Amino acid sequence: MTPGVRSGKNAAIEFETKMKTDSLAKLGSEELTSKLIEIGRTKTFYAGSEIFRSGETAEFLPIVLEGKLKVVRFLEVGKEIILNLFSDGEMFAIPPILDGREYPATAIAIDDTKLLLIYKNEFDELLKNSPEFSSIVMSKMSELMRDITSSMENLAIASPEKRVGNVLLKLAAKETASGSVKISIRRQDIAEMAGLTTETTIREVRKLADKNLIEIVRGKIFIEDNEKLKAYLR
Repeated sequence: MTPGVRSGKNAAIEFETKMKTDSLAKLGSEELTSKLIEIGRTKTFYAGSEIFRSGETAEFLPIVLEGKLKVVRFLEVGKEIILNLFSDGEMFAIPPILDGREYPATAIAIDDTKLLLIYKNEFDELLKNSPEFSSIVMSKMSELMRDITSSMENLAIASPEKRVGNVLLKLAAKETASGSVKISIRRQDIAEMAGLTTETTIREVRKLADKNLIEIVRGKIFIEDNEKLKAYLR
C-alpha cells in the first residue's frame, strides 16, 4: 500500500469513530465518550423501523449518533401522538433502563438512524462507577420528565393555535444555532405532537405566519423571534 494512504477499511473505521466521538461529545468528557464507545454497540435503524415497542422489557439505553427518531404513544389503530423527538447526541428511554421495566412508548426512526446501545449490565456498571455518567443520566431523566409533562399539558389546551405554537417553540428550543431557527420536520409530525389533524395544523401554521410570528419559505417553517411567539401564546 502506498505510504500515507489509508486502506478503505481503516478510513471507514476512523470515520465511524469520529462520528461517534463528535455526537457523544455533547454529553460529557472525552474520558466518558471513550468509555461509552468501548462498551456500546452500534446499530442502524432504517427510516420507519421500530427501535423498541411499548410493553417490551427495556434492554438498553439508546444514544443517537446520527439521524432522527420519534417516541410515540398509539391512542388507537392508525392514530399516534408524538411525545418527543431525538437527534444527534441525545439519550432517551432512561426511566425503563434504570428500573428494568417495560418501555412505556414506542420509538420509531424518522430518518435512517444510527444508535449507540448501552445494554443493561454495562449501563448499571457505568452508573455505579462513573459519577459523571450518573449525574448526566439523572439530569437527562429530569429533562425528559419535564418534556413529558409539558407535552401532556399542551394536549389539554383547547386552542389549536396555541398547541401548534407551543410545539414549534419546543422544536426551536432543540436547535443550537443562533438567529432564525428552521423547523425541519413535516407538518404531519407537528400535528402528531399537537394531537391535531394535519389539515388543522397546516391551517394554524398559516395563521401564525399571517400574524408575522413565523415565516414560511418554500414550505419550510422559520422562527425569527422565539420570545415574540412565546409572548403571543401566553
